[in-house]
Amino acid sequence: MEEAEELFANYIAHRRRDELWKAGEYLWATFHALLLALARSLGEEVPAKHGAIRRFVLKLADIKGDEGLMRAFKDGERLHANFYHPGLLDDEEVLEAILELEGYVDRLVAWLEEARSGAGR
Repeated sequence: MEEAEELFANYIAHRRRDELWKAGEYLWATFHALLLALARSLGEEVPAKHGAIRRFVLKLADIKGDEGLMRAFKDGERLHANFYHPGLLDDEEVLEAILELEGYVDRLVAWLEEARSGAGR
C-alpha cells in the first residue's frame, strides 16, 4: 500500500503540471501496485506481468460483479502504452482513461482494506 501511495503522489504531481503522459503512467503503476497487493491479501501470488494481472482482474471482476474493472484495466494499459509511445493517445483520450482509472483506484483501496480486515473473503 505504501508503494501505491508514493506512486499516486507522483501521479498527482505530474497531473498538476499538466504532464498527462507521465501522470497516466504513474496512475497505471498505482493501479498495478494495488492489484498486486489485493491479490496477496486474498492469498494469491500473481506475477507482475500483464497477462497474469489481466487474468486476476477478470477473476476479481467476476467475484465483485464489476464489469467496469476490466475496462479500467484496459484504460490503464492504454495509458502505459502512451507513456512509451508519446502521442499514441490525444489529451482527450488520456483524460478519459485517467478519469476511469481514478475511480477504480479508490475502489481497489476499499477492496484491499476489506480483504485485509477479512470482510472481503
